[in-house]
Amino acid sequence: LLNSVTMNWMFPVGIFLLACLDLTTGVKLWEEVAANNSRYILPAFDGNPLIIDVLLELQQLIGLDVKGQSVTMNLWVTLMWKNPNTKWDPIERQNIESLSFFENDFIWLPDLYFHEQTAGDLLQRGLKTPGNVWYDGYTTVGQSMSATFYCNIRGDLFPFDQHVCTLTMESWNYFTHRLLLRMIGPVTLQPNENDAWEVLSVNAMDNLTSTLETTFGPMEYSRIQYHFLFKRRSIYYEINVIFPGVLISFLQLSIFILPCESGEKVSFGVTIFLSQIVNMMIVNNHIPEGGKTIPVITKYLSLLVTLNAGALLAEMCIINLHFQASSRDKKNGLLWRAFCKVKELSGKCRTTRKGEKSFEVIQLNGNNSLAEKHNVTLPEESDTDREPAVSSFDEDKRSIDRLNFALGILFTLLFAAVSIAFPIQWVLNWS
Repeated sequence: LLNSVTMNWMFPVGIFLLACLDLTTGVKLWEEVAANNSRYILPAFDGNPLIIDVLLELQQLIGLDVKGQSVTMNLWVTLMWKNPNTKWDPIERQNIESLSFFENDFIWLPDLYFHEQTAGDLLQRGLKTPGNVWYDGYTTVGQSMSATFYCNIRGDLFPFDQHVCTLTMESWNYFTHRLLLRMIGPVTLQPNENDAWEVLSVNAMDNLTSTLETTFGPMEYSRIQYHFLFKRRSIYYEINVIFPGVLISFLQLSIFILPCESGEKVSFGVTIFLSQIVNMMIVNNHIPEGGKTIPVITKYLSLLVTLNAGALLAEMCIINLHFQASSRDKKNGLLWRAFCKVKELSGKCRTTRKGEKSFEVIQLNGNNSLAEKHNVTLPEESDTDREPAVSSFDEDKRSIDRLNFALGILFTLLFAAVSIAFPIQWVLNWS
């Protein structure tokens, strides 16, 4: 019983003493590492440049701001380099293989940054950068950063656009003869998808340099470039923008079907025209302002709006002719005279002369064939005695209906041609 009691209290005491021994060893080792290092001095090997191994991971794509020309991402950056001043033998140090630090005041850290970063977390947070020091001399630092980067975004293929955003990592102070950047693996992607954008690929290139002209001559910086290819998920714009715009435009053609007596042709056409304008304003809110190129969808919607306005003006002319034909007043308006001129060019027209009964004549080469056939001598008339060409209401109605039908066919073909041509231009610009 005594031996059992003794073992029960000796075991936890032994564990406590071993823990205190490990803690004491760790504290002493930490003090030795701190004494041999300085966060202001770059660790080097016999004058050779220090190699920084970089591993980048895209944790999540927050989104692309097309109007603001920027991309926001969550990244995880891992840096690793060898420091000859942080080596020890784990066997002599109670099998301690690494030391972790959270607030550092003595371990050197590389001063790296991204050229294109405009906002968000910095790549290195100074004294609060966490990391690990290993027994073989390697130091690893890993941190997450949520940042916004500049990206040259083109809006000419909106909403079927793809964009390449470039991130350039570089040292702030050290030239290539003192520090080199090297990738230790491809960029990894986390399965956190964005609803509006898709990450197609990520390519990276190291062993790159940038040259800076100084008073001592040209100096080179080591850099790594990452190229992210993003594609917009266009299903939202196809259903909510493009399809309604095309449908509204073809609905404008229905004004050629409505009868003039309904009194709703112009109001219906104006409503469709304003709807197309609103649809165009919605699209303009999602594309960058200015720029060297005009988006294809803007050209497409502008042409649709122009055709809608042309169809509306043409239908107003048809309504004007219809009511002038049904009126008993003298028809001497400019539009009516033009209409009659077109009918005269077709070879048939009705004229009315003052004080005489109206009858139809066929004019062939300036001769009155009907008068010659019946041996009728018509008195000469001056230009002031002849009134503008007038026909019966039924004949004018048929002519106006034929003109309305021809205009409807013309605008239908124009709408169809525009709707077919612009998808082809999208494909050509994409390729």
